[in-house]
Amino acid sequence: KINNTAADVVDAIIKALKKEVAKGKNEGLLLLHESMMGVADKYGLSDKEITFDAEKQKSTFNGTARQIANRIVSAAYAYRVTGEKRYLDHVLSNVDLFADNFRRWTTNYWLENSELCYSFALVYDWLYKSLPKATKDKIVAAIASIGYDDANDPKKNAFYNTTGLKE
Repeated sequence: KINNTAADVVDAIIKALKKEVAKGKNEGLLLLHESMMGVADKYGLSDKEITFDAEKQKSTFNGTARQIANRIVSAAYAYRVTGEKRYLDHVLSNVDLFADNFRRWTTNYWLENSELCYSFALVYDWLYKSLPKATKDKIVAAIASIGYDDANDPKKNAFYNTTGLKE
């Protein structure tokens, strides 16, 4: 679990980032910031339903995982740099929806599962002080279930075992 010290470090990084963006001198940083804000406005605030039909998409759902990642990570970034509640509201509603349905969306493909875990972890880290306890608990449970439990399940971890990562 993240502690307040780690959350304070994230706060300091965001503060420094906002200061550098405001200066407007670092072209690479400005391009990245404008790109993230564009994604947040287009996808992070989207009300378009994201669905995954396991029967129709038996092989992969990477497009769905990427939509989820774009939506929650971009809105979390936008909230942190602007403080606008509309971004936080979208993160909260989407994290609740996706975390509640996380198990239904998982596959035997580790890329998709890891992309979702990574996205949830970023949201947890970046928005730690703004997340209700119930949302934090959902994120932790989803990451633990998919990122850890499945990796230790012999029926699901063939790839993990063949990489030599597991002793």
